[in-house]
Amino acid sequence: MNNDESFQEFNLNQNDGQLDFNFQQINEALDKFKSLSSISINFNQRQIGNEGAKQLGESISHFQNLNSFQIQLEENNIDNDGCVFLVQGIVQCKNLKSIKINLNDNLVSDIGAQALMEGILTNINLKYMSLHMENNRITDFTIQKLNNLISSQVLGIVTLEIILSDNSISDIGAQLLGMALRNCENVSSVKISLNDNKLTENGVILLAQQIPFIRSLAALDLSFVNCNLTDFMPEKFGEIIFACPNLTKIWLNMGFNNLGCIGIQKLGEWLQKNQNLEFIKLMLWMNFIRDVGIIQLSKSLNKCKKMYFISLNIFDNKVTEFGINKAHQSLWKSKRIVNFQLIN
Repeated sequence: MNNDESFQEFNLNQNDGQLDFNFQQINEALDKFKSLSSISINFNQRQIGNEGAKQLGESISHFQNLNSFQIQLEENNIDNDGCVFLVQGIVQCKNLKSIKINLNDNLVSDIGAQALMEGILTNINLKYMSLHMENNRITDFTIQKLNNLISSQVLGIVTLEIILSDNSISDIGAQLLGMALRNCENVSSVKISLNDNKLTENGVILLAQQIPFIRSLAALDLSFVNCNLTDFMPEKFGEIIFACPNLTKIWLNMGFNNLGCIGIQKLGEWLQKNQNLEFIKLMLWMNFIRDVGIIQLSKSLNKCKKMYFISLNIFDNKVTEFGINKAHQSLWKSKRIVNFQLIN
């Protein structure tokens, strides 16, 4: 790194230095570039606690011109106090348009998560918000706070990512999250992951029912691994996707559930009705799908006139070589599809 004070971007990865780095050195490095507009820091698995989060927050608070901030703090020892310290610095950056925070595998509960969300959403210029808090101690109370924050103001967020897998979110929280999404009027890209929570199929439905109200939605990424989904859910997703006329790209992860052929066939029937779909990635691993299900799904996808990318993950189902070959034959007939992946 040079000492040019006009330097606009700062990237610090854990592999860039020795394991015995200290925050004073980082602060001194950052202090040379007051005009930074973009900061990206990766401190995954560094045993950082609340004191480290406090020093990071203090450092970030000095960058008034910052419009993009990304920090990776996965697998550390940060709890609620650390979240508060961190967000105290973030709120001083009034011009932020893009923020990504990864606090997966820490010690954060509702108090810290709520403080983080409240601080981030005070920025009226925000266009991109990505918050990863997988494997913490978060419950429905955090989702209720998020819903209240979003419904009480007009947000300009265009891309929203909320990763809350492996927490303690129930059907009530899923419904509240759906309501929060409904109030994001300008969002065009949504990514939600609620794997391995306390959800049932009813909670997934309550969330998904709100998606068609996001009129500007073009890209949708949903993950509901291990949520006890049955054949009813794929058909419901198909109806919801059909009700989103501007939707062109879909990532849908329903791995490790109780899906069979009927639900997958119904999903395909709905998907083929949506003629704007261009890209679809379906993760259906560890279910109970047989040959007839994957064959009929493939035939339906082949009828999507604008589709150019298809990825199907059917690992650990009941699909035989016969079913795989038939699926290949159906999809390779189309000259439109330039990328087809079938993972078995």
